[in-house]
Amino acid sequence: MNEKTIDIDKYVIFLLPIALVVTLLVLTEKSLFFSTGLIIVLFIYELLIYSQRNVYGYNGLKILAIPSIIILSFTIFIAIPSIYICSIKKSSAIYPYYFSIVSFYILYPLGLKFGNINWRISVKKMKLIEKREFHKDKIDQFFSEILILLLSIGILIFIDYLIRVRTIPLFEMIKYPGDYVKLSILREQAYKLLPVTVIERYLFLWERSIIFPIGIISSIFLYSVYKKKNYLYFFIIFSTLGILFNSLTLEKSPTAAIFLALISFFYLRKKNINFKFIVISIFLVFVFPVIVMYFKYTGQQNMFRLVYLSLLDRIFIVPAEVLYHYFDIFPDHHSYLLGRATHLFSWLHDSGIFPISNYVAKVWWKNPFTTGLANTNYIGNFWADFGIAGVVLSTFLVGFTSHWFYWKIITVSQNKKSILYVIATTISVPLFTFTFFSSNFTTLFFSRGLIILITFMIIISKIRETILNKSIVNSG
Repeated sequence: MNEKTIDIDKYVIFLLPIALVVTLLVLTEKSLFFSTGLIIVLFIYELLIYSQRNVYGYNGLKILAIPSIIILSFTIFIAIPSIYICSIKKSSAIYPYYFSIVSFYILYPLGLKFGNINWRISVKKMKLIEKREFHKDKIDQFFSEILILLLSIGILIFIDYLIRVRTIPLFEMIKYPGDYVKLSILREQAYKLLPVTVIERYLFLWERSIIFPIGIISSIFLYSVYKKKNYLYFFIIFSTLGILFNSLTLEKSPTAAIFLALISFFYLRKKNINFKFIVISIFLVFVFPVIVMYFKYTGQQNMFRLVYLSLLDRIFIVPAEVLYHYFDIFPDHHSYLLGRATHLFSWLHDSGIFPISNYVAKVWWKNPFTTGLANTNYIGNFWADFGIAGVVLSTFLVGFTSHWFYWKIITVSQNKKSILYVIATTISVPLFTFTFFSSNFTTLFFSRGLIILITFMIIISKIRETILNKSIVNSG
């Protein structure tokens, strides 16, 4: 059956009671409590958003709706693994930790609905987007100049990075496979400890998460619609530079993010998926992480098993475990930070921002000298700042902001699968998956460049309005 005819949320509502019965029959006492609670709040979430499930529910995944991506990402990478974390930890911190996670399924949809009061999204129009083909827009004719501008900016930033960095970890990995300690140090020196200005640091982040991805997606979109070779050349150049730049430091998620954005593009283009598409997608997303881990663990016994287990642990256990340690450390080992965990409030304090990710790493790893970072989902940062009040307010605001962001996307794209809609949604997929479960929400907008993406869409839509107004005047 074609996927677009399936009401995914109806299946979820039908399967959740079955999952509850199986849970009651199979699981042990401690994990039973946490599993049951999660199933119940998942069911409540479906009831709360049911009338708008094509935007907020799993049905929204068919058009890559941002609220739908967030709920799927949170469930897979934080909520479900949290059951395992709660089952193996003995600290009293598991209870506020667990409550903060399950409360997401109540507070997040309330934020979405409150946002919809101010910026209404038509469910009927969302259904039409799913069925539509890619839309040719008047602004498309200016994208050759836009791509040249983006490429020029991207190359200048790339050159600046190469000037600043002393050693390229990617090349060292190929020359010295198996030297795990050296490669880990080089990775930190290649970005985290790189002596650059604040502006440069932001530019390097925006380069890999926004600038090159916009070039890649917009050029492949234009080629798929117009079949002009110059767009294909742009795609090849942007893809080559983007994959190379994102892989230089050996960070696995930036390169995987490019492939995930491309997969999202073809998903929107095809409007359905099959087994072959799934297999190819999984291969492309994980090929670079597997290569990096292979080179790092070369020479060790049971290397392939080590790579396999390490990858699964990093994806499905570590995000939830890192979040747990924020609850374990604050306020028992350190008092609440009262806003110092984020640049959003830290300017109010004389001592400025608190290096929370590094502090948590030091306490967790019992290494007071580590420069490592224990980055986590926004919940951990707001818990460290304000306790449960911070979790409640921030989760509501995440829902509210997510609705506004997606409303802005469909507004500037005029409810069509235009180049603006495709760029914004496909680039947002990795940001609200890989980045969402390991970053504060404010980090997504500023450090990871969502604010740049929003600005880009608004500027392009204003240019389109100008073109339309001129054509109306000329025709008159």
